[in-house]
Amino acid sequence: MFDIYLLIVLIISSAIAIAVIFATRKIQYYGVETDNEIMARVSAQAHTWRLPSDMHKTAYKTLMKDVTILLLAIFQKIFRDKKSDHPYAALNSFANVFSAVFIYIIAKNYFSPEVGLIVSLLFISSQWIWSMTIFVGHTTVANLFFLIAVWSTQQAQGMPVPWIALSGAVFGMAMFSSASTRKYIIPFLSAVFFAKYETMFGQNIFELLRTISAQNFSVLFHIILPSIILPFLAILQLGYKKIVTDIYFEKSFPFLNKMIVSRNKFSLQHYQEHGKNTVRKVTKKIFSIFLFTTIAVALIGLDYLIPMTIGFFVIVFIFTFPNFKKNLKGYFEYYYIADSKSRFRLYPIYFARANKPLPFSPIKRGGWLWVIKYFFVIVPAHTSIFLASAGYLIYATSASFGSPSDWIKLILIFLLSLSPTIWGEFTRCPQLGRTYMPGLTTMLILIGLALQVALGKIEYSLPLALVAVLLTFFHSFFIFSSDVLPSRMAQTKLLQTLEKRNIREFYTYKTDYHNAFLNSIFPEILANYKIHFIHSIQEVGDGWILIPGTSSKAVNMESEFSSIMDGDFNQDTVLNRLLETKKIQDIAEEKFKTFGTSKIWVHEAEIPSYRSLILGDITSDDIFKSYGWLVHSKKIKQIL
Repeated sequence: MFDIYLLIVLIISSAIAIAVIFATRKIQYYGVETDNEIMARVSAQAHTWRLPSDMHKTAYKTLMKDVTILLLAIFQKIFRDKKSDHPYAALNSFANVFSAVFIYIIAKNYFSPEVGLIVSLLFISSQWIWSMTIFVGHTTVANLFFLIAVWSTQQAQGMPVPWIALSGAVFGMAMFSSASTRKYIIPFLSAVFFAKYETMFGQNIFELLRTISAQNFSVLFHIILPSIILPFLAILQLGYKKIVTDIYFEKSFPFLNKMIVSRNKFSLQHYQEHGKNTVRKVTKKIFSIFLFTTIAVALIGLDYLIPMTIGFFVIVFIFTFPNFKKNLKGYFEYYYIADSKSRFRLYPIYFARANKPLPFSPIKRGGWLWVIKYFFVIVPAHTSIFLASAGYLIYATSASFGSPSDWIKLILIFLLSLSPTIWGEFTRCPQLGRTYMPGLTTMLILIGLALQVALGKIEYSLPLALVAVLLTFFHSFFIFSSDVLPSRMAQTKLLQTLEKRNIREFYTYKTDYHNAFLNSIFPEILANYKIHFIHSIQEVGDGWILIPGTSSKAVNMESEFSSIMDGDFNQDTVLNRLLETKKIQDIAEEKFKTFGTSKIWVHEAEIPSYRSLILGDITSDDIFKSYGWLVHSKKIKQIL
């Protein structure tokens, strides 16, 4: 049957994707040795792999990006480009197109075609997904496979085993697309749960849970394993000192005695303290896995969990074969690093001076205050619509005298919609934009439910929703076209300017402040120019001078040693005076937006985002210093 709404979604999303692909056809990497560049190099060698896991022999940063890299290799062949960032932007663009299509189909199945149309258009009207498309886009690929996995669960009626197995396999592909996929675990399992008990959802929630728990009771998971694991963890907690002491004096089992190899270098007390920390971590991990598994079995049941798990581990096998131990260890280490690494540890002096000294932990976060401010900056319309949807559902439930069961269902749906964001806060993941992007897709659940309720109660609710989508689109288009795209394409604009002005020779500084500007342009392109490096613009007798952004608070300078230790670029006193007085804008021939001038890109690194949203110390002067400039020495001499 012909579906006009699906056609609308496909046409609009494809048009945006094609526009983005065209606009980024000469895109450069956003820095030196970025993840994107590493993935492109690895994908370019796909023809030499015997097995998918061979990709990890080239670079450590390919972990948890296996599927993304495989797809990138395909797009490199399509675009006949194995070197630039453009195939990756194209891959992410098409991932967004298919994500919009699957959002429509999923929402249509859960709610109605009208709801599917609105929420899919809301998705593609977000500048967030398109900014990630031209930056670090493996989350967009993971989002697509997550949606396909959810769609697979919707097909389970009548033939649950093959479809649920397929959903597990596809979700496994999502997990091997981006490390952020773990934030989709709860929404995915919720989709599996709903697929199994959809026909029972009309009944009281307490009766539903009672029926489910009785139906899914397992002697193994709910009696035998708890009776083994819980006492074992208790013994570890209470007896770790004796266990460590026996190992230290080699009175334990031989394989345990080998755990301590430097008895002569450290005291027993040292190993007991180390053992205490190790036991705490091991106990936490084992108990978390045990509790998660027990609840999953109780809610979903082994009849769905077994085929889903088999499908998932087929994908694990494919991407870790043949060296399972090494690859799985690498994946878990990458997960640990992804959640624990923080660049706050590089800034103790800065935060001490700002009267915001770091705590003992090297991870300093803005908590939920950062989350709320961030969402209102990046997706203000979507966030407002989400909150309005929550308010409307509360009103509708109150007006219909909802039972306690109705209120519990509403609360659960609200929490499900926020679950990726809650997961991020619970695991204390780095507070930067791309790690929270999964939260955008699940916000559509609550919005879709509110619209479905409104369609039956409020006249003209669909036209009003379309107007909201249209306004959202125009706002996102303005942000993307005036901020996101030009600042991401700074190097491209620089090259176009040099070509337009027929400049083949210029002067500039040799500095890390060029790493996301001049230094990230392909060397073979730079070979066409004669570049002179200077310490001061006063050294230039007659010629063009290229000046990079000089603010240490720019997102691209977060990890640069010169920025961390010395602050803003200040080696040239003449340039400093031109920037402080802003006279540079009167004499500059060209002005370039960069990452540092963007109100969006600033949130793709922890420190700048924290400075912006929590400390409020990224000022208009800092943004001004982040512009790149092209000036001629003649005009500088006129004002000096």
